[in-house]
Amino acid sequence: MANSKDDYIFRSPFADIGEKIKIPEIPLHSFIFQSIGMNHDILGERPLVIDAQREQSILYKELEPLSKQFASALTRMGFKKGDVLFYMTYNSSLMYVLHFGVWMCGGATRGYFQREEKGEVERIMREVGAKFALCEQETSDTIKWAASQMEWPVKLLCIDGGVEGAILVEDMVYKDDGSAYKEIEINPKEDVVFIPSTNGSTGFPKGSLITHFNYVAMLAGMGAPMKFSSDVKHKVFLSVMTNFTNAPMLTFLNCVVRKYTFISIPKFRENEYFKYVDRYKPDVIFLFPYAARWFSRTHEVLEHDLSTVKEIIVTGAVFEHATLMQLSKKMPQTNIYVTYGSTEMLFVSCHDFSHYFAPEAAGRIVSQCSPVVEFENENHVSCGLLLTFVEAKILDVSSGKPLGKMKKGKLMVRSPYVFKGYLQNAGKGFKKAVDDEGWFDSGDIAFFDENNHLYVVDRLKSIFKCYMHQVSPVEIEGVIVQIPDVLSVGVVGIPNPQATSVARAYVVLKPGSKITAEEIKEYVAGRTPFYKHLHGGVIFLDKLPETRGGKIDRLSLLKHAKDNMKSETNGNTLPFFEAV
Repeated sequence: MANSKDDYIFRSPFADIGEKIKIPEIPLHSFIFQSIGMNHDILGERPLVIDAQREQSILYKELEPLSKQFASALTRMGFKKGDVLFYMTYNSSLMYVLHFGVWMCGGATRGYFQREEKGEVERIMREVGAKFALCEQETSDTIKWAASQMEWPVKLLCIDGGVEGAILVEDMVYKDDGSAYKEIEINPKEDVVFIPSTNGSTGFPKGSLITHFNYVAMLAGMGAPMKFSSDVKHKVFLSVMTNFTNAPMLTFLNCVVRKYTFISIPKFRENEYFKYVDRYKPDVIFLFPYAARWFSRTHEVLEHDLSTVKEIIVTGAVFEHATLMQLSKKMPQTNIYVTYGSTEMLFVSCHDFSHYFAPEAAGRIVSQCSPVVEFENENHVSCGLLLTFVEAKILDVSSGKPLGKMKKGKLMVRSPYVFKGYLQNAGKGFKKAVDDEGWFDSGDIAFFDENNHLYVVDRLKSIFKCYMHQVSPVEIEGVIVQIPDVLSVGVVGIPNPQATSVARAYVVLKPGSKITAEEIKEYVAGRTPFYKHLHGGVIFLDKLPETRGGKIDRLSLLKHAKDNMKSETNGNTLPFFEAV
């Protein structure tokens, strides 16, 4: 009998428990306050979030009253349901109070890259119809200029002070008595709470409309709100993050419902990072893959006491096997695992299910170690198992037909976490991004193993064709980073009239390294098939360009290659590859 479409749908190991859960249709802030209130006796005076650079903290018990005071102050300023607070600031503990205050007023928050060009900031402010804008000294000139271009008045707020004509948010949070706030009726499935930026890896970042229900569904799927026992260990979670993408919001909300203390480092500076590790002695460290590569290769890992670090979580891009092995060797006491999600889909998969649905999930606790599988002569690191309400399927890139286990293809995801759509210009609504059956095209190439673990291989738009072969830049990067002299690398496919595209590597070397481009090419050639060789050459850089979201900016690398291609190729051609 022919397989049905459902036979190709992958589901969570907790899907059966999820069927018994009714997702609360309540505002996100109400859900979070309920979660904190259930554990008031345990949380007590514990800090919820700490700004490591400012050394400022918000206690668990302070989140609701301070948020209400900010909501009251916003109400006095004329903030109404549907309004958007636009911000260009670095992350801080106070930012989360500001988010909650806006949400309590029935509004949404929209942040943006702190060093963005003025014209792009104007476009984004106009797109959301921003009447309230938050800045700090570093970003104030850009915000003021963009606000002056609007056809409506924009009220200027600032954090830390020092901005002429701006209202200090610290005064709004700590000096308002809260009396002007009146509870707003919210439609959780329709009303937008946060508009994070996509990473801009394929062009200008887009605003993704996340509803109250999206976040509440995700948290409910993790078992929240949950009453914890007093013997559950309190953990400290350390991270360097932007504040305009979904990652910090997802992390913060996850920390709240798991009663962690979230240590936020607003800016990543290699020479300061371990100062914060020493100070806060975290149980959990969150790293984007580029930071994980640096972390695994820096000598400082061996010079500091990291005995408290029991977990390293990596997410945001494909994580190569070589870096996993280096981290594991340097930190054998630490569980290192990968989670997968995106701005549009929130969380999709993870390994740490240790707090899920206790005691209903007793006996089903999933290992936190990241499995590694060899597939098509490459080692791939698992992103874990699907979250409770998540369904996924793999489609053949060419035919669109569904594929089974151990078959690479385009990853499609369906869940109540998937966002409402992409923001259009003010007054034009939004662009729906799921098909008629609710499936969202992730844009990623992935596969599932025999145990239903998800493996994300690369971005579909990053993959290029060399002769008749599909080539993943990440797979080549995974080989190059095994070279001890290499600190980081980005690979792109550059146009070639004979082969369609060929691989070029942009490499950052460790200080003092003497390795040559030819040696790197030979290293790759000795470990990969012909079509993955670096026929496009090796270029050394002091630093790889990054997107606004902190990932490798492949568009910039490709532009560099195209701009210099004529002078670099000199008409050279490749030898014909027989196995086409």
